[in-house]
Amino acid sequence: MQIQIEGMSCTACANRIEKVLHKNGVRGQVNFASQTAEVESDSLEVHDILKLIQKAGFQASIEQKAPAKTSNLKLLEKVGLGAGSFVAIVDMGGMLFGVMNPAGVATSAILTTICQFTVGLPFLKRALVSLKHFSPGMDFLVSLGTLSAWSLSMAIWLHVIHAHHVWFEASASVLVLIRVGKILEEKARNKASMAMQELSRELPKNAKKVQNGELIEVSATSLVAGDTILVLQHENVPVDGIIKEGVAEINESLFTGESFSVLKESGSPVLAGSLNVGSQFFAQVTQTRGNCRFDAMLKAVERAQNSRAPIQDLADKVSSWFVPLVVVIALLSAVTVLYWGGNLEEALIRMITVLVVSCPCALGLATPTAITAGIGRAAELGILVREARSLQLAENLKFFCLDKTGTLTEGKPVVKKVLHAPEFTSDQILLLASSLEQSSTHPLGKAILAANTQKIPMASEVVNTPGKGLNGIVNGQFVSLGKPESVFGAGWPSWAGQFDDHVSLVALSVNQVAAGLILIADPLRQDAGVAISALKSLGIEPVLISGDRQKAVEEVARTAGITAYYFAAQPEEKLRLIKEFQNRGTTAMIGDGVNDSLALAQADFSISMGEGSAAARESADLTLTQEGLMRIITAIHLSRQIMHTIRRNLFFAFSYNLVVIPMAALGKLHPGIAGGMMALSSILVVMSSIQLRSWKARA
Repeated sequence: MQIQIEGMSCTACANRIEKVLHKNGVRGQVNFASQTAEVESDSLEVHDILKLIQKAGFQASIEQKAPAKTSNLKLLEKVGLGAGSFVAIVDMGGMLFGVMNPAGVATSAILTTICQFTVGLPFLKRALVSLKHFSPGMDFLVSLGTLSAWSLSMAIWLHVIHAHHVWFEASASVLVLIRVGKILEEKARNKASMAMQELSRELPKNAKKVQNGELIEVSATSLVAGDTILVLQHENVPVDGIIKEGVAEINESLFTGESFSVLKESGSPVLAGSLNVGSQFFAQVTQTRGNCRFDAMLKAVERAQNSRAPIQDLADKVSSWFVPLVVVIALLSAVTVLYWGGNLEEALIRMITVLVVSCPCALGLATPTAITAGIGRAAELGILVREARSLQLAENLKFFCLDKTGTLTEGKPVVKKVLHAPEFTSDQILLLASSLEQSSTHPLGKAILAANTQKIPMASEVVNTPGKGLNGIVNGQFVSLGKPESVFGAGWPSWAGQFDDHVSLVALSVNQVAAGLILIADPLRQDAGVAISALKSLGIEPVLISGDRQKAVEEVARTAGITAYYFAAQPEEKLRLIKEFQNRGTTAMIGDGVNDSLALAQADFSISMGEGSAAARESADLTLTQEGLMRIITAIHLSRQIMHTIRRNLFFAFSYNLVVIPMAALGKLHPGIAGGMMALSSILVVMSSIQLRSWKARA
């Protein structure tokens, strides 16, 4: 369940919410960059979880909200920003009546007080809540720094402390610059997560529903399974369904990446978000809005964007002790000034500058903003990422294991020939095989179904044994279908004559007697050779692991340029091989069948083809929704770019704090400038991540 959270200003806020949730038995994690939490609980209801977050000092809801175009500023806050801006500009420019002119100081005092308790009030409230939970963050530093500057200035103005200068502009400028910086940062974060919002525009809000023989326009969210809808030419399909009447020409590039349209007839499925480029058609709704394949894709991307990469642990650890350390440094800088004969004013200003220049936000934003932007960009390129940890693993790959059928080959095999025992015909063999393959997602099964031209009888007691095949009862006969060695055993039927060694073989037996042999050819993908060469150029060794026959595997390996290959590999053998390669380095696996699911689950980094089996997709870290092996190379390049961006962000965030905190402690910075630098550091980190939104795959 995803929860929207409002009011988080830094990673300390996210950590505080996580602690509260975990303490109450709620599993999940909070993403500061996306302002969301992905949670689940066996004991608490939704409203209980929302109350926990609200008690921690934040607003929470389960409503899905699009990123705000602008930050909502209340009237009082606008007045405060105006007052603070006036003080900052005029006082820092030395333009207001002179430094200690009574009228000028009084004006500054009034305007700064307005700014402190309008613009600064939200910071103060969150700071008090953070102290209550023993997790102070940016709000605490800002509140302590600005209140100290305001209090010092008020004391000087009221002659409690004697000094030559008031520091109202320090408090005002820090609050104004940080608040404006947060508004810009919010806009930048929204841009980083806009990818899925842009994809969502492919779904129409309304649909034309047939009701009582008439067409009425209704909200697409009101459609239920069984409703009949009309989809006009150049309209997007609103929900998943099947064509009921008419012939459709559908562009499914959103799911397949293919720019050309697909011809679909009555009974064919259509997906929400696909475009009707042909004539109008009627469709019957099969899935309601929220349960369509497109919705599942959106949810998967959102979950991935909210997940953590291991590299983020370092920033989280630093953030946990960052604020206490900064407070200690600030106090030490003040004490040092007093020790060496400085006055109280100078000591307090030194302390205030250290407090406001320090920035835990940049550290907290470095990783999640890059992940959010990068995973969104990956989705636009037809690559669905399950978890952020996969991105970090992808950049260190040493071995890349590939399945043959449907991965290296096109996955669109065709039956070339049917060999059979004398008592059977080719049509009978195809009919019996089709009966067992009716629900198959394997490319070879689809080829058999496509070759059959007869009405298929229903099979019963069907059992699918991964790596071996299917068996069941068809018309009262026990039929087995699968690899020749599994179906025929050690013997080879005499009627199975000569055939092309490069084809795949599917054997069939009836009542445990050899009955037929189906010869299937599946051409190599056009980009297979280029993709394999690209893997090698990246320093990754390609390995072909297939359950097919030796000759067929050898031919594919030779043509694709793969030197390491394994044939006749059962699922358990694939699993063993993956473990062996893992002992030698980080290992990836790509496959699309049920027999690949064990190997996919074991691999350090796994990829499934979007049209493959559900078991393969569920086991994979990445799913390619668009065709082409070069998507693998794109995924690896993008993963490396995301990790490069994260490291660049972290380097900047660490370097910034390591440089400016000592400068502030040594008195080399003005408090107002320090506040601006703090705000700017967060903005620069987010802007760095946003560049991933325009990343382009290498040609």
